[in-house]
Amino acid sequence: MDSPLWRSKKQTPQTGTRDAPETRTLLTAAHPDIQRLLAEWHAAGRVAYTQQYPTRPYDLYACKDATTMDRYIHLDEAGSVAFLVDRTTGIIYRVKVYGRTQPGKRLGHVSALSGAVLHAQRYW
Repeated sequence: MDSPLWRSKKQTPQTGTRDAPETRTLLTAAHPDIQRLLAEWHAAGRVAYTQQYPTRPYDLYACKDATTMDRYIHLDEAGSVAFLVDRTTGIIYRVKVYGRTQPGKRLGHVSALSGAVLHAQRYW
């Protein structure tokens, strides 16, 4: 038999509890800040790529893409995950082995970073 306290929580759940998780708007790959970051990151890598590979088309071989997953947005370069964006906080992380985040390797918030920072931090 349920206690009255438990029943009252079930009837009127508080925000952030197990019964009623917080309702926030989650970032998606179509968010303007994500799209701006991808465009800047793509533009920042063009000069170095064309100097190293003059015969390869940059837009085909070094394309940038964002994929929305459950907890993170994957920022991909040429089909490989390069960075992860936390959908609830907007914090960008470097990727460790097998797509795990490195908590000590936070780069910053998606609205505060530029594509040049992502390009510089891609191969560390």
